[in-house]
Amino acid sequence: MKFRLTFTFLILGILLAVLGGKGLVTSIIMPPKDIYDPECDWSQLKSGQRVYVELDYIWDCYEETTSDSGSAVSRQYALPDIRVDDEGYYYNAHFIGVTAKASEFSQFDKLNEDSIDWENGEYDQLGERGYIAYDGYLKKMGKEELSFLQSYLKSNGYTDSEIDSMIVPVVLMRNQTPIANLLMFGGGILLTILGVVFGILFFVKGRNN
Repeated sequence: MKFRLTFTFLILGILLAVLGGKGLVTSIIMPPKDIYDPECDWSQLKSGQRVYVELDYIWDCYEETTSDSGSAVSRQYALPDIRVDDEGYYYNAHFIGVTAKASEFSQFDKLNEDSIDWENGEYDQLGERGYIAYDGYLKKMGKEELSFLQSYLKSNGYTDSEIDSMIVPVVLMRNQTPIANLLMFGGGILLTILGVVFGILFFVKGRNN
């Protein structure tokens, strides 16, 4: 029982410290990448990178996560990498996913409607009707998420070969607040110290017996 308690404190403490430390590096120390920079190659985007972007153009939702009660708690929207060809025409070079919380659904749906209006020529400059500031990080896309995005793009007229070359399998997620990461990191360090202290006390007590 004593060994199990010590082991639990150590493992849980180390896990929380690692997760919290990684979150602190991502949210504070790591400089954000601007994926709208013309020099940014979306095909090189990788899980774990921090990103700050002012979203001014998105496609529709392709996946929705619901709670046990059936209410939607998050969505993933298709985020295109818009480029301009030699003749001055816009085209979508790549796609990634971007996650929205339930409190953000109305903002993302409005941005999607504005994006459609821009495509139809109702206004000239992207961002003219506003944007969504998004400070986050990239997470590797799961198999189910990838399958949903593939099906969504196929329903929009892309071929399988085009989809394979266009999808970069990462999802943009919101960062946790630095305070949350700091509390997680501090809590992990505290649990690890307690585990070490208990281990020493149990060892000394066992030797004395």
